[in-house]
Amino acid sequence: MQSGEVASGHDRHDPRKPIYAEIHMLAENLDMIVLGDKTDYRNFIAAGYDGRTSAVDLDDLEIQRFLATLRALDRTRRARLEARKAA
Repeated sequence: MQSGEVASGHDRHDPRKPIYAEIHMLAENLDMIVLGDKTDYRNFIAAGYDGRTSAVDLDDLEIQRFLATLRALDRTRRARLEARKAA
């Protein structure tokens, strides 16, 4: 596989499985996935990735960018929570 290609999605031997798990955990932390409803999560992906609505549809570079975005948003969320606790 070359960089930028879409890897196989969601099977037992998928090397992206840990990435998908982290993405979904972060999306839940950010209330993009609530009680199994992925509407906001899918809309968030679609807004940044040409209408695609699943991380499975992103190529290697895009999925890393998407993961970095979610991590940054989650860091901001945690920092705000900590600031409220300290106040």
